Amino acid sequence: MESERWPDGFTEHDGGSIQDLGELGVIYLINYDNAYHLRYRQQQRGDIAREVVTEKYILGMRILMLGYEHAVRAMKATNPEGLSEFQDSFRRMAARAAASTVLALAENLPRSVDVSSVAGEAE
Repeated sequence: MESERWPDGFTEHDGGSIQDLGELGVIYLINYDNAYHLRYRQQQRGDIAREVVTEKYILGMRILMLGYEHAVRAMKATNPEGLSEFQDSFRRMAARAAASTVLALAENLPRSVDVSSVAGEAE
């Protein structure tokens, strides 16, 4: 898999980055060497289970970063100059927060919330 060297100042706790390409769109860069991801991955038994954790991490990071980017665009639409100065810092902070929680959500929500937990309330 093709990868890039992380910018100076990034650590194992950073989740990724978003590069704005203007009219071409954005690129979501995900840090596969994130400490939270690697910890979950190492706890799995077998190669397939490890790959599943990585795929959950990638998908979760993409979804959370996409949600953050939609919020940024909505804010820029109402206040175009208010966010520009700090936009990259906020993106990095959001990716770091997502990386520390995305696998916990992916692993635990299906166990905590399922059809049986909702069916009793609906009746």
